[in-house]
Amino acid sequence: MTYLEKINRHHDENELYIKPKTERLEFTVQHYAAPVTYNVRFFIHKNNDMIRADIVVLLFSSKNQVI
Repeated sequence: MTYLEKINRHHDENELYIKPKTERLEFTVQHYAAPVTYNVRFFIHKNNDMIRADIVVLLFSSKNQVI
């Protein structure tokens, strides 16, 4: 199942969600001002916050058991 199929299935009943009418990899959300169309290609990667490498090293070198 693709990401778009999962979104379509999960939000099928939501009146603010507009399913794509074509085979395009996009969906639309009715915002308060106007509908906004999102393309799902790279959608997850684009919205994925990455931790800087130096912070990861710092966390792994900590002697604090909570961290």
